[in-house]
Amino acid sequence: MLYLIKGTDEYRLEEYRKNLIKKIDDPMNVVVFDMLETPIEAAINEADSFSFFGDKKLIIVQNPWFLTGATKPRGASEQNPDELIHFLKRASEVENDIAIFAPYEKLDSRKKVTKELEKAAEILDASPLQAFQLKQILQNQNINITPDALEEILTRTNNVAIDAINEINKIKTAAPEITIKEVEDLVPRSLDQKVFDLSKHIMKRDLKSAINLVDDLIIQREEPIKLNAILINHFTMMLQIKALEQENQNDNQMAKILGKSPWQIGNARKDARALSPVALAQALNLLIETDYRFKTESDNEKVFKLTLIKLCAI
Repeated sequence: MLYLIKGTDEYRLEEYRKNLIKKIDDPMNVVVFDMLETPIEAAINEADSFSFFGDKKLIIVQNPWFLTGATKPRGASEQNPDELIHFLKRASEVENDIAIFAPYEKLDSRKKVTKELEKAAEILDASPLQAFQLKQILQNQNINITPDALEEILTRTNNVAIDAINEINKIKTAAPEITIKEVEDLVPRSLDQKVFDLSKHIMKRDLKSAINLVDDLIIQREEPIKLNAILINHFTMMLQIKALEQENQNDNQMAKILGKSPWQIGNARKDARALSPVALAQALNLLIETDYRFKTESDNEKVFKLTLIKLCAI
């Protein structure tokens, strides 16, 4: 059987890996090839060979960079996609299982090798889980966690399944019941999340809260240039979302188009409701001007705080 597992969700990728390995009688029959280090021919030769330890083998192919539109990674092994194309014509006759793990947001569907592989393989989806799917997984793990604590963990881990599960396992060692207090005490918030909070203060025109948050971030040695750059990305995304809303795109469609998670799109979409497209464009232009001023003025903190005052007045 030939499998193509494509997507970036580490939890789903690992679950597929575990389930495929379970089907193999002997661990010695699991053979892994990394396409950054080994040519595809080696994996094909292994797939064609008989097993000495049981019924069949599982050949795992990792990092098939040649299926994407990216250039060859530095130091990566040269690959001949034609070898894989020839193999695909007879893949159904091979007794061993082959699993090609493609941990990428998308493959290059223009390439012949990608087209032929997607025709020949059973495709397993490892795209990021939506919030409701992740909640179901966590709730099915018999975890004693309050609803507000679960929501906060998902927020602090950006709805990334593997990170949420790791944080829950970490808290479980210290507390029999996971409440919002344990989450706030033990799960750190990322810089992006803190800047999202800053964006919310701006949208609410809450200048005092915005300045207080920036003061805290500067105490933590975060540079105004970096904070401004993250805000530029966030406001750019909100403007793009406004445009896609006009085309009646939903969160999942927007996530694919913009290369973001549905969780990020949903949060940015809520923020974007506070301003019109014209006001968002004005805010973005102001942030871009601020980025230029960082290069010409010496007091970056003063420049950034003046920008906050102007943003809260839009």
